[in-house]
Amino acid sequence: MDGKDPLTRERNFINNIDDSIVKLLITRFELVESIKEIKQNLGLEIHQPKREQEILEKLKNNPHAEHLQEIFKKIMEEARKHQK
Repeated sequence: MDGKDPLTRERNFINNIDDSIVKLLITRFELVESIKEIKQNLGLEIHQPKREQEILEKLKNNPHAEHLQEIFKKIMEEARKHQK
């Protein structure tokens, strides 16, 4: 045994996942910057409700759909703020 109690071990797994999520969100926000420029060049609005609905729809069949949709709504809200 590695000497760690089960709670500490599980929390360490969560910490690693959280680190990965942060890295992915940073990458997502970098892409949001690029998309902002593309939207400006095309004369498109920042808010694209149809695109957001497509993202939420993809999560619909997940066993944690309700929670994931709420998380993604917040991510997209923050992305819109970042683009403004």
